Amino acid sequence: MRTIKIIFVAAMFLVITSCTFLKYDQLFIVQQGDTADVPFQEKKNGRVTVVYNASTVDFVVSARGLQAGKGYNISVADANGKGVMFGPKENVVIRLGTIENETIFKSNGKGNLFVSMINPVRIAEAREIVLQIKAADGTEIIKSRPFRLEN
Repeated sequence: MRTIKIIFVAAMFLVITSCTFLKYDQLFIVQQGDTADVPFQEKKNGRVTVVYNASTVDFVVSARGLQAGKGYNISVADANGKGVMFGPKENVVIRLGTIENETIFKSNGKGNLFVSMINPVRIAEAREIVLQIKAADGTEIIKSRPFRLEN
């Protein structure tokens, strides 16, 4: 009987941990004409809202818990690292935080950053992509769960 209990507990542990790992790899699909809130991986504070129109896609980034006043780069990239960096200031809408040197975003005094940028659909079409927030030195700070645009 004790052996059965141990096997049952071990099996439950495997199921629970497998589900946890799968949850972070879940691919979010955003249909044309729709929006999706894609959470950050590893329970980071914030999300990216993806607004997919016929010819454009708007990436709205809401990040909390960053180091106040520190500089960050924001980009949308595929698995090979190919993609687009947010900026310059003429191409973005900043609601919380500031921008310096065309592509360095600084969080506000509370460590919050709220930025959006509209891009042509071709930058993300038919590829699995993620949104990344990196420190100015290139260290990855936050990464969204993967998502893909579909017609």
